[in-house]
Amino acid sequence: MKKKLQTVLCVLCVMLSAGLPVSGCSQEQPTEQKQNKAGEETVQELPIHLEEGWTAGDITANGDTAFYLLVKEEPMAQSMQAAKLCAWDLKSGQENVVYEYASDGFYLNELKAADDGVFWVRTEGEQRAVERLDPTTGKVKVIEQYGAEENDILLQSDGKYLTWYCEETASIRGYEIATENLFDVAQQVRVDVPFVRANVIDGICAYAVDQGGKTTIQVYDLAAQKVLQKIPLEGSTALFNIVADRERCLYSYLQEGVMDQRIFVYDYADGKETVVNEDENLYVFSWSYDDGQLFLNERNDNAILVETLDTGARKTLSKEGKHLYVFGSTTPDGNYLALDTADEKVPVLTWFQMP
Repeated sequence: MKKKLQTVLCVLCVMLSAGLPVSGCSQEQPTEQKQNKAGEETVQELPIHLEEGWTAGDITANGDTAFYLLVKEEPMAQSMQAAKLCAWDLKSGQENVVYEYASDGFYLNELKAADDGVFWVRTEGEQRAVERLDPTTGKVKVIEQYGAEENDILLQSDGKYLTWYCEETASIRGYEIATENLFDVAQQVRVDVPFVRANVIDGICAYAVDQGGKTTIQVYDLAAQKVLQKIPLEGSTALFNIVADRERCLYSYLQEGVMDQRIFVYDYADGKETVVNEDENLYVFSWSYDDGQLFLNERNDNAILVETLDTGARKTLSKEGKHLYVFGSTTPDGNYLALDTADEKVPVLTWFQMP
């Protein structure tokens, strides 16, 4: 059976390298929800018509290509029987399967597209590994392996670096994509919940440490290998999400209502802390930040909002109607990608492109 599977995968790789479409993707032309004037955002949608027994998994995008994972799950188990990674070319509207895998009891998640590769975390057998796929050849390369007992590994990327927390050593690992150099970003970091991400923007990574019984955020430059800012917080404060660039640091405190997050902004220039969403009517399910723009997945109206921090201007990117966005995050080029699961049978891959 193993030999037969390997043969099937080899044939698939040959088909993919020849650029032939493989069945299993949506194959439906994307609809452009908003076609705005130059200098304004556009939104494109791709309905994903799921085959019987398949569900939509993780999503990612970079440049003009978005990727989405289709999975066939093991009944009554948190594992997969099969997975297909589909690529959607924004310009041509073409879709292709760029990777396909089938086995008993594996799991693929944490997709991140960067440079000319797609990264993910594979859990199989007694191993959990960070891997890199070459979409043009279908070849997979292992970056780093862990035992399966390691907590979930959550990847982040700014297009130049890949970062993640390593619970076993209480450290943040970094991977420079161009050079394939693997290194420690920081050690003895504080992680209060197992699903915190080591966010990175333009080579800047922020994280929490304990100093004298108090929580301090350190803003670290990966290229220069030095701490740029230290932000002391009141007491031994637990943090849920931290992200920083070269002008400001944003963070949310861990609280009982984790799915309703207040977002604090610390400006390096004046040392002031402000709250973005003091309005109690704004229910923030998740948020992402890039280049001065804060993207909010707001649950009261089930909408995607964007706020420009320099001006405080806020606008709604999604159209009116029934939505339920998941997997929302910024892409390395400053756009925003989410999966609209309002219709479970036909989820919609939604790409918000910023000017």
